[in-house]
Amino acid sequence: MCMDAREYVWNKVLSVGIPIVVIVVSIPFFTHATDHWRFLLFCTVILGYTHYLIGGFYQVKGLWRKPNRNAFLLGFFLLSVVAAGLWYWSLVTGNMVLLAFLMIPYFMIHGFFNEQMFVDKTFRSVVPFGVVGSLSVWLTAMTTLSFFHPSAFFDDRYTYQFQTIESVFQFTVVHSSQMFLYAQVLGVVGVILAFGWLLYTMHSYRKLWVTLPVLLLGVLGTASYFFLGTFNYVYMFSILLSFHFLTWLLFFGVRFYERSGRALAWYIFWHVVIIGAMSISLLFATDLLAMDFVSFVATNSYIFLLLTTIHITTSFLNEPWFQRWFGLVPQR
Repeated sequence: MCMDAREYVWNKVLSVGIPIVVIVVSIPFFTHATDHWRFLLFCTVILGYTHYLIGGFYQVKGLWRKPNRNAFLLGFFLLSVVAAGLWYWSLVTGNMVLLAFLMIPYFMIHGFFNEQMFVDKTFRSVVPFGVVGSLSVWLTAMTTLSFFHPSAFFDDRYTYQFQTIESVFQFTVVHSSQMFLYAQVLGVVGVILAFGWLLYTMHSYRKLWVTLPVLLLGVLGTASYFFLGTFNYVYMFSILLSFHFLTWLLFFGVRFYERSGRALAWYIFWHVVIIGAMSISLLFATDLLAMDFVSFVATNSYIFLLLTTIHITTSFLNEPWFQRWFGLVPQR
């Protein structure tokens, strides 16, 4: 179950390109920037629900087929309980903002393992660990620093918290909380660590065609941040999460296409059901109780955060090192 180099390139081009095109093309349809940001948040969240629900179903289905399925299914259950317990603790103690903040590096770790797996299987470890790792650290740092952008100030129901964008700048200046200070410090430290890791990798790995593009991206991106201003948080959120969701959507779409038309049809059907139900619940007011529930889920960031936490935590079951660590597979 892997991609060849050509499919890998197309997968990444589409996974990055589609959210960027959606961002650019949708701008003229909105008079106010905050409405555009909210639209992008909902697009990303709905795509995320398809990833979590459909991905979770196929993950459990795969675990069920393993020889020691009871151990894997028990692991899935326990990891889900741990993730849900952390979410519940954050809810009752009023630390949901902190959990959302910590979810940035947690999601990047998840994405890092995914991308390293794709790279290893596609290019047979031609791309060293430090390239993907340093890029993940840099993206984490840039996303953390984007907490200072006005687009970051949405509440738990994706409603903008201020009357005007200008009032956000007044708020951040007058009420500069410890959270913002920590975010800035961690962001700068992350940028330094990312460049240090990448330069170390370049010193021991001489293939510049692999490392130089990552270095140029880091230099240009960091320079634009310090000279042009903070990155748009919603844009970062939409591109990075959609990149991950689309990577797997396209990957399994090709796998199901290669397997059979029936498997692909069911795969598409469930995507249409989830995306369609959530989109209808947001666009049209209905008297259906089911639609009210779907709308509540789609517009509640706490539920999205819960599924995100569970999804990332249970995904470690797919990692060979995690399976060996907990004795789910024989030690080598």
